[in-house]
Amino acid sequence: MPEIKLRHFRTDDYQVYVDLLNNQAIAERSGMKNHLSSFESWMAFRSLIENNHHWVIEYGEQMAGFILFFSEEDVHNFEVGYVLGRSFWNQGIMTKALKIALHNMAIDNPSIKKFTAGTWHDNLASQVVLKKNNFTRVPGEFNVVSAFDNSPKTEYHFEKLV
Repeated sequence: MPEIKLRHFRTDDYQVYVDLLNNQAIAERSGMKNHLSSFESWMAFRSLIENNHHWVIEYGEQMAGFILFFSEEDVHNFEVGYVLGRSFWNQGIMTKALKIALHNMAIDNPSIKKFTAGTWHDNLASQVVLKKNNFTRVPGEFNVVSAFDNSPKTEYHFEKLV
């Protein structure tokens, strides 16, 4: 089994990034917006390169996906999101990569108190990834709008205290 490594984004990751987000199943499951133009894609990608809280998942020699951490004004809480290429699904790759990323974030940012995440109510695989990384589901269902197609969705929220 190839080794799972995390690293920061590089400009040569751009095409794989675009391919991942242009994959209908991946974009829909992640709720991420398909970019309408190459300029829009490039601008979104540039923001990934410039942020040290965004990680590429390397599986062997391939970019398998990515993990993104976001913090608004509260530097003690980070939201996590992730995308994995379809050919890498159901192999435990995201579970292991997220474990590494959470550990790295906690070490690099000792003031973090909580990680949060949201998944569509029917994305069982993502829920399993979170549960295996010791996230607990917040009671309730939350009505949101998907950035993918602006449709109403039901989301479950999860959190992990550090």
